[in-house]
Amino acid sequence: MSDRIGIIGAGTWGMALANMLSSSGHSVQVWSPFSDEIARMSATHRQKNLPGVIISENITFTDSIEAVCFEKDIILFDLLFHLNMFVKR
Repeated sequence: MSDRIGIIGAGTWGMALANMLSSSGHSVQVWSPFSDEIARMSATHRQKNLPGVIISENITFTDSIEAVCFEKDIILFDLLFHLNMFVKR
């Protein structure tokens, strides 16, 4: 069974999880509050702190917290502490 998974946070841990889950056949969407980061990862399929790792083309990205949570079976959080306040708003 393929789950629809939202990952809140596009850091090294979030992207490692996203890649693993996508390669296991799940539909994965990743959120970041930084639109430049979303644009860069969407275009290059790379995360700057994971050298040599290619992000699956099946992973989608968004800067909309509503979109990453909408109609998902599972939501995973991978946030630095200071971003928690951003998500609470």
